[in-house]
Amino acid sequence: MRGFGATVRRARDLAGLTQGALAERANISQGGVSRLEGGRGTAVPLRSVMSVLGVLADSLRKLPPESVPDDVLWLVGVPQLAPWSSPTDTPASAGDPLLKALIERHRALTPAERAVFVRAALALADALGLPDGLADETDAKSGTQ
Repeated sequence: MRGFGATVRRARDLAGLTQGALAERANISQGGVSRLEGGRGTAVPLRSVMSVLGVLADSLRKLPPESVPDDVLWLVGVPQLAPWSSPTDTPASAGDPLLKALIERHRALTPAERAVFVRAALALADALGLPDGLADETDAKSGTQ
């Protein structure tokens, strides 16, 4: 939780917000922001965490993407610009219409909604015990993990 909190603090600093300003925009207490940044996020309701991430995403979207570290971009769900010809025409989705539909749905969301969408999808995959896609080709062919 401390690593997460440190990244929230870096995102807030990059966005040029004080704890108080972030708290006001996210409609939570300054103490809630402090607990989240201090690694005591288990005492912060999930709705408050998501609100903070949404405010940070909106603030960081105004900065050039190259000025924001990748871990902060990941945290707040701000997509990087990709060199593909269309938003859903990525190498991974080229032959998979379901993945393409998922990407299209993701791109239609606000930054705050994207963060929730991706975290929910990852949590669902974990809950279902789905493989993370990192198994080597031999394992994939044999059906083992």
